[in-house]
Amino acid sequence: MQTKTLITVLVALAGLGGAAQAADLDSFYGQDEDVAPAPNLTFGTGWYLRGDLTATDDRKPNVLGSLDKATQRDWNYGVGGGVGYKLNSYFRTDLTGDYLGPEKTVQTVYGVNETWSAKSNLRRFDVLTNAYLDLGTWAGLTPYIGAGVGVAGVRLDGSYEHSAPLTGGYDYYKISGKTRYDLAWAAMAGVTYNLSQNLLIDVGYRYLDLGSYTVPHYAVSSFNVGSKADLTSHQIRAGLRYMIY
Repeated sequence: MQTKTLITVLVALAGLGGAAQAADLDSFYGQDEDVAPAPNLTFGTGWYLRGDLTATDDRKPNVLGSLDKATQRDWNYGVGGGVGYKLNSYFRTDLTGDYLGPEKTVQTVYGVNETWSAKSNLRRFDVLTNAYLDLGTWAGLTPYIGAGVGVAGVRLDGSYEHSAPLTGGYDYYKISGKTRYDLAWAAMAGVTYNLSQNLLIDVGYRYLDLGSYTVPHYAVSSFNVGSKADLTSHQIRAGLRYMIY
């Protein structure tokens, strides 16, 4: 009789121990409602990539120098991209690079008995560090202002040709310039709109100063010392920014 009673007590204790162990396992595997969920961690918050297309109204040098006006303007294009970081709701900064379309020029000046002509190809690029101030958001639109500073690279290639048919005179001079680097700076203003949580469209205006470039005059001129031309650009830019969340 005592043996049966002892067996009964041991079976009851084993059952209680199994129930307690099951409860502990449920708590370990998250079945307990009091256990806080794991934090939702994000990678790269604040970083973004950008790409831009540009329509430019450029000031370009006139390779005929003193034979004509020193500079002129022309519409062109540009492409660019960069990487940036948004510090908070108001401030962001980025590093951008732009390639501006080549400025090709063909010029001719006719005299009484002679003709001067010139061909040129001006190539330009820039790398800028920029900072922006976002001015708040209204109806999904965020206006901003900004400024940038960096370096510009400029190269001018081309040729001069002078002919005097009545006297049989003819001269030809080739321009083969080296890439020259100068300080570049920019000021910009525009507006952004969120297409989605990660993708924004950016439309704005930028004034870009690529420094100056000395343009040689016609080769046979006794005043062949060159003209210094300031290279500036008024730009309408449209681009996309992709936020890395």
